[in-house]
Amino acid sequence: MFLLNKLRAKAESFDSLTKPKTVVTEREIYEYLSQENGMIRLKRAFDKSNGELSPELNFYFENYANQSSAKAIFFVSSLYAYNKNKKLIPPNLPKKEQFKTIIKNSLKDSVLISVRYFSLLALSFGITETIGVYRNKTSPLEFVFVCGLMSGIVSGLQYEAKPPELPKVIANKMQVPLKPITRMVAIRNGILNGAFMGLLFGVMFTYVAGITGTSQENRHFWNVQTKLREQKEKELALNLGAARNEELL
Repeated sequence: MFLLNKLRAKAESFDSLTKPKTVVTEREIYEYLSQENGMIRLKRAFDKSNGELSPELNFYFENYANQSSAKAIFFVSSLYAYNKNKKLIPPNLPKKEQFKTIIKNSLKDSVLISVRYFSLLALSFGITETIGVYRNKTSPLEFVFVCGLMSGIVSGLQYEAKPPELPKVIANKMQVPLKPITRMVAIRNGILNGAFMGLLFGVMFTYVAGITGTSQENRHFWNVQTKLREQKEKELALNLGAARNEELL
């Protein structure tokens, strides 16, 4: 059975090589693209009416929200949690108890950290891809926006309990409570730092995507080309079937 399937796969691959492909011109592709807008692309990207994921969602799950990303985040989180818990263990505990406590606390912390940061990463790249699909373009702009937004939110949630001098000065001058000012300053700093990091990462990502041909505009161009070719092949098959039926009649 395995040999039969292998021979069948070889025959199909040989047929695909020898069978002439239906030609789709660039003009036809650009005419199709000119009839689109951002909302149409988004609806198609999230449409699962045919029972399959769209090319955009496939690209997202294959490259970002996958097991490799989760394993990498868990590995880094485990190292961070181990070093953190190692410093918190009282030195007077026996070595065996120290090791058990470190491992137990590290596993718990690494799971929580991994879930938090994997969710943040998946959400960030999901928003980035959504903006890219809407604009039909990969650029540093979406990375600046998303990284700034996410960093601002995280900084606002994890603002320092002991605020620096700037919030104290603002609170004293404005005669307002210190806590909201501290949070606002933390959000502002997070947005600025995140936007800067997003700019650096976005420039690098856009450059690599341009070299490898995996930018949103290139991928969408190929997807449209494939879609138009399949439509032409279906129409050709229907016309051939109708012609044969007429000959038989």
